[in-house]
Amino acid sequence: MPALKDLVWLFESEPVYPFGVEDAPWSYACVRFALTRGSLHVEVEVEPASELVKLSLSSGGDELVGLELHQVRSLVVEKRAGRELLGLVFDDQLPVEGLWLQTKPILSVTWRTGAGE
Repeated sequence: MPALKDLVWLFESEPVYPFGVEDAPWSYACVRFALTRGSLHVEVEVEPASELVKLSLSSGGDELVGLELHQVRSLVVEKRAGRELLGLVFDDQLPVEGLWLQTKPILSVTWRTGAGE
């Protein structure tokens, strides 16, 4: 799990604490981040202890993608090739390779499932 300051860097803002528990250790808190790029807006809510991530991507107030993701084992913050990314690492038992939220230079979501049999 990245440090909270890494998520602040990625989303370019301080988190909101939906349940008002700002003094709880980050791994036991629920934090929400929001970021707007052009007409796209993303909100990400993370509850590390519950292994839960909620992601909403919208445009002009209309939701394009809404995800409630369980069994998220970890988050990864990466900067590569001019892009800034948040990666979600899922339980090994799930047929999901991972989900990536790109925050820079544009907002986008990439999700891959396991190979077909």
